[in-house]
Amino acid sequence: TGRVIDDGGAPIADAIVSYKYGTKQEETSADVNGIYHIYNVDTGVYFIDVSKSGYAVGRTKAEVIGETSIVADVILKNYLVIEDRVEETITIEEIKESGISIEKEIDLAVSLGGDAIETVTQNISVSIPPETNILINGKPASGSIDFAITPIEGDVVPLSPDELSLGTVLFEPVNAEFSKAVHIKLPVNIKMPAGIELPVKKYEGGEWREVGFATIDETGLSADAEITEFGKFSIQLNFSFETSVIDYEENEILTFEIPENQNIIEIEANDTIEFPDGLPEGMTKEYAISLIEKIESTQ
Repeated sequence: TGRVIDDGGAPIADAIVSYKYGTKQEETSADVNGIYHIYNVDTGVYFIDVSKSGYAVGRTKAEVIGETSIVADVILKNYLVIEDRVEETITIEEIKESGISIEKEIDLAVSLGGDAIETVTQNISVSIPPETNILINGKPASGSIDFAITPIEGDVVPLSPDELSLGTVLFEPVNAEFSKAVHIKLPVNIKMPAGIELPVKKYEGGEWREVGFATIDETGLSADAEITEFGKFSIQLNFSFETSVIDYEENEILTFEIPENQNIIEIEANDTIEFPDGLPEGMTKEYAISLIEKIESTQ
């Protein structure tokens, strides 16, 4: 028995609660008071994941010693949403006959190079081809399905030290799987060279896992990818570089030679680096220095 609550202590109703021990995985849901029950479990350590639309996936660990039930509370944190999500209810018959396309238009602050940051209108979309079979919770869907697209600005899940997120979107229902590849278009908050491929990752079970690649379109502000399941997806830069320590004087200009055909080369900077006007949109301190200039120099 446990409770699903937000970070203010209020109960969250109807959250999906899944628990895993070894190869065993089961699922239940919280009631209107945020309370869930898990019975008849074996002795051992269980990982419990909780998901609910509009919240980050929560995870906790519980150990069962000589008991047959789990007792654990899980706290879910709100996503930071940059726009209201778009929702559409579509029947299975419509999808089978003609497929569907759902779009969401957002205004996003984008780094265009140097110090230039501009608010750009971009489209997030998902397209499901005709004759696609859909599974919900592992079972064939019937009747109608409530689809939703939610662009997310903040992230309560830290990325690994060698990654930078360019854009994150939640596609719902999160437990949907597709028999055919579904095309998605994701925004990026840093203008990228057209045609390059970047990893697409899905957040699931307390971690990010790579599910494919997205190709930057001709505008440099969106990326196209194909997926076979819904959930929370992010385009992420993976950095691979050799580093050395460089001492320099104030106002000195540093010049770096970038090898041919390299899209990004990272330069490690220490904590003395200062940005008088604050970090550019979407940057972290570790990777802010010279990132825009490096991208521009490879175009």
